Amino acid sequence: MSINDGNLIVGFAKKPDPFHYYKDRAVLFDPTGGQNNVDLGTLPGYDYSLAFSVNNKGQIVGRANNLDMSGENWNPRAVLFDPTGDGKNIDLGALPGYDSAEVFSINNKGQMVGRALINEWPTGFWDDTAVMFDTTGAGNNIKLEDLINPDSGWFLSLAMSINDNGWIVGWGYHVSYPPGHRNSFLLTPISAGPADFEPDTDVDLEDFAVFAAAWKSRQGDQNYEPLCDLAEPKDNFIDERDLAVFAESYLIVAP
Repeated sequence: MSINDGNLIVGFAKKPDPFHYYKDRAVLFDPTGGQNNVDLGTLPGYDYSLAFSVNNKGQIVGRANNLDMSGENWNPRAVLFDPTGDGKNIDLGALPGYDSAEVFSINNKGQMVGRALINEWPTGFWDDTAVMFDTTGAGNNIKLEDLINPDSGWFLSLAMSINDNGWIVGWGYHVSYPPGHRNSFLLTPISAGPADFEPDTDVDLEDFAVFAAAWKSRQGDQNYEPLCDLAEPKDNFIDERDLAVFAESYLIVAP
């Protein structure tokens, strides 16, 4: 399902069963093909699991689940897996009023997105909403719909992937489309200003690292970063003038 820049590969192994789907186990695969694969386990009270995404830090996310989607006891839970396979997996929780969740993507900052679900058993209907999960595992998860204009007409069902800039893609429903028709969306974070180089809604140490890497560089230098030429008028040189502007912006958070 996913591979990182260190060639860590994650996915799942399937157990043959003609009567039930989703009898799977999350796996960290041996990239040599030597079959030294690691069973990543599941959560207490659950039998099965899937790993959907791995970042360059080796953090692995996915879900734990029981039987299949045709029954009331599928009820997945979002999981941050212990990559050692020792089973110290973390239940990332869901949202208030939702009983289930899955996490589909984790970026290199540890930001995680997926969805929360309500099982409307016995109708078999699942109500879902896109979620950004609390990176600490404390359960302070965010319903992404709460971060967009409420008059936009969007209902965000599922967040499928997030990149290191905090851009999120997924799908949902919009009032302009016929009932039941899904469409894709892209969410981009509000910038905290010109010193939010990534951008990810704040000016922090990660932005300072970008600035430091470009320090004392000029246009034409290999490490020159034009975004770091903050002071006006622009002079195509990263120096103390630009540092003063950066310092004024440091720790600013977008509204």
